[in-house]
Amino acid sequence: MNIEIMVYYDELPIDKVLSRGKHSDGVYLLQNKIIKKVYNLNHSDQMQYFETEIKNLTYLKEIDCTFVPQIIAINKSNGTIYMTYCGLSIDMLGAFVYDKYVEEINNKLDILKKYGMILYAKAQSNYHQIINPKHICLLNNCIYFINFGSPLWSINSIKEPKNDNIKSQIIIDNYSP
Repeated sequence: MNIEIMVYYDELPIDKVLSRGKHSDGVYLLQNKIIKKVYNLNHSDQMQYFETEIKNLTYLKEIDCTFVPQIIAINKSNGTIYMTYCGLSIDMLGAFVYDKYVEEINNKLDILKKYGMILYAKAQSNYHQIINPKHICLLNNCIYFINFGSPLWSINSIKEPKNDNIKSQIIIDNYSP
């Protein structure tokens, strides 16, 4: 990565703080519509999310997946990823947006599965495919998926459980349209 480019992004003013959470120190929208995601590499869980996000987004770029953020720059010394902006979360936009785009959401989740990306969480001894509506975004009438740092996202490293209780539908976690 060109140091001059990284310094340029590091110096851009923050337009908006998008989130602060337990898995990253902060996600910021810079004035040029670039996302700056900062991890505290002194915390082992944040370091894992940082490394997983890079691995997954790099893989998805290599296979030309266009509906996820594209990495622009990575600063491994301070735990920062700069990536393309993917719009507003459907969680913020409301249930009518989810209803309007539910077919596209499900089609793109199927594509992610074909690419070998799986997302599983164990709930009540059953495994469900889950996606948080905060991680589904809308930009220019196109659906994007964000936040690939969770260890639940996997490039076939978490095998599909051999269990008859698998639910094939997508469970939108904590979302009531």
